[in-house]
Amino acid sequence: MEFTAKSLKFKDKLRSQYDQAIELYKRDRSRPDELLNSLRKIVDRILKEVATYTPLPEYACLCAVGGYGRGELYPCSD
Repeated sequence: MEFTAKSLKFKDKLRSQYDQAIELYKRDRSRPDELLNSLRKIVDRILKEVATYTPLPEYACLCAVGGYGRGELYPCSD
């Protein structure tokens, strides 16, 4: 599969899972910190998939900063 097409699939998957998590939050009225943690976990999973598809060079790594690094990924941020 072409890289661009695969990138769009990752983006669509991320958006879909984000939307589901936010809808669940609105419906269940769970605690806001649970939503933020769920959003962080979604990004974690997608990044792992991306790294499997396109591995980083041997001595490279990903570093989480900002809200994502704190485990507080607000909707539409970072």
